Amino acid sequence: MLKHSIKTKAILLILAIQTLIILNVDGQAYYYDELKEGATLFDLGPGRNKDLTFDESFVQVSKVNPSYFELTNGQPYIAIGANICWGDMFYMKRWMKKISANGGNFARIWLSDSRFEIDNPVYKGTEWPNAKALENIDSLLVWAERFHLKLMFCVEDCRRIYAEKEGNGSNVKPVYHVDNGGPFNNMAEYVNTTAGKQVYIDRINVYKEHFGNHPAIFGWELWNEMDAIEPPYPSYTNWTKYMLPVVKKVFPRNLVMQSLGSYDKNGCRQAYSEVIQMADNEVGQIHRYIDEDASTLPICKGPMDLLAADAISVLRSYNQKKPLLLSETGAVQPKHAGPHEIYDADVEGMLMHDMLFTPFFCGAAGTGFPWHWDGTYIEKNNLWYHLQRFANAVKDTNPLQEQFIPEQFTVDNLRLYVLTGKGQVLVWCRDANNTWITELRNKISPSLLQGKKIDLISILKDKQLQNCEVYDPWTDKWIIPVVTEDEVYLPDFKRSLVLRFTIK
Repeated sequence: MLKHSIKTKAILLILAIQTLIILNVDGQAYYYDELKEGATLFDLGPGRNKDLTFDESFVQVSKVNPSYFELTNGQPYIAIGANICWGDMFYMKRWMKKISANGGNFARIWLSDSRFEIDNPVYKGTEWPNAKALENIDSLLVWAERFHLKLMFCVEDCRRIYAEKEGNGSNVKPVYHVDNGGPFNNMAEYVNTTAGKQVYIDRINVYKEHFGNHPAIFGWELWNEMDAIEPPYPSYTNWTKYMLPVVKKVFPRNLVMQSLGSYDKNGCRQAYSEVIQMADNEVGQIHRYIDEDASTLPICKGPMDLLAADAISVLRSYNQKKPLLLSETGAVQPKHAGPHEIYDADVEGMLMHDMLFTPFFCGAAGTGFPWHWDGTYIEKNNLWYHLQRFANAVKDTNPLQEQFIPEQFTVDNLRLYVLTGKGQVLVWCRDANNTWITELRNKISPSLLQGKKIDLISILKDKQLQNCEVYDPWTDKWIIPVVTEDEVYLPDFKRSLVLRFTIK
């Protein structure tokens, strides 16, 4: 009996030691992050992207084709993801897992959210920088590695500095006001003075000291929609031109970029033109939403694919050799008063589909990144799977090698978004008669399109066809179509299809 007891204890000791070894390999912080949510270390499996070199690699502008991203291991990186800018840590982890499990590799997060704000509760007080905020950001990076994601960290979103938030508009930062122990009387002091710039740089230096150059960080976005701050133009363009190289010097291995507000008025062009053409701004970003306010451009009241296509066209008009992204998009009530009511009707995600697919097929370096990720749209309607549908559509596509040239034209009520490369031609076919207005507002179901065909010469020109496949993102099926000498016959479909031609 004693012998048996000793043997049992020995086995238990060995198992305990093995468990400790496993936990130690994954890291103490990693284990803690899991347990603090009431989970176990093995509660969630990894995402579908299993290449470990991905997690070790940084994202950079491709040296082969600067219109796209590549990893430092030489592999292409097509950014596939969404905004998940803030939320309780339980939900941040959930959304990161959802993105990864559905073929995504990217998320955008605001470090100015209260959970990640290092300057709370008192700027440079005894608890500065906020240890809990840094711990939460640590958790994001742990999860990013686990789920094989790259995170765009947006450093700041402050628009106004007042002693109180109430009655002073949105994005107010009371912690920076002198009445609360902060360094500024107003927003102009933050942006336009040397001391103000140093406060921002101090913030950047905290991140550098704590995180270093981390491969899970896609890049550092200086300021969300900086043209919305109280000091008028050119305060924010001057500040951006100054700060881009400063932050790049601190984080030489991460991308550095800037963002401006929704491009929904002609008056946006001047600031966009200046910021996009700054040599130190490594990524050309644009924000744009469906917004039916009387003051917005007509394009912002129409079909989502046309809205997004025009946004990328605006960026391309600046003739910059850098990756382009539609980094915020969605549908809002007039003047961004809240989420658009059409979200409630969009249970199949026709809007999200267009947000994701359009930018890439117009020459962007990734999907569009939808806003309203939480209980208002994506999470509410369980639409994460659309990320996987996009990932499926571009599988085995290397934009670095292809040197894609984007084109757009309409044939037989189909809008064709064409990427012509060296070995592939990709075509996203969109039913021009199906829009959010017809389907979501007017309750007209998408038609089953039958007997559609596409002229091969108009698509391939002088290229020789080797193979053709069709992907239906609404049924998640690949189909071999009927192809004649000069035409491809499309299978029956609703809303959209993707064609992939192999050429020589």
